[in-house]
Amino acid sequence: MEERSIADRLENWARWATGSTRGRAADSMTGALCDSLRRASLGFVCSGRPANNLTAADEADALLIERNMRHMPLHLLLFLWWFYIRRAQPGVICRKISIRMRNYEECKHQAHLAIERCVDKQQK
Repeated sequence: MEERSIADRLENWARWATGSTRGRAADSMTGALCDSLRRASLGFVCSGRPANNLTAADEADALLIERNMRHMPLHLLLFLWWFYIRRAQPGVICRKISIRMRNYEECKHQAHLAIERCVDKQQK
């Protein structure tokens, strides 16, 4: 299996967590219904959750990341949630987790390192 960056693995986690190929929920209920009808017309079975096309390996990796989120410091966990799940802009993330804009990249780096360490420790 090829080695993926932690950013790619977190994108995969976001797709898994939101049940979406775009990594976030539908923009509107009408959009979700139209998308569901389009998929149904193409022969896809509607299961209540949007199709996310995750392989078994992707799903296992997402579960591994999800299980290790609880071992992270809260501010770094919130950073990852706002960045990957909510897809918030940097200014919004900084306001929500009370960091200065100049510390944004450092916080992102720390969050990536923290989850990577937790996951690596779990795998060993």
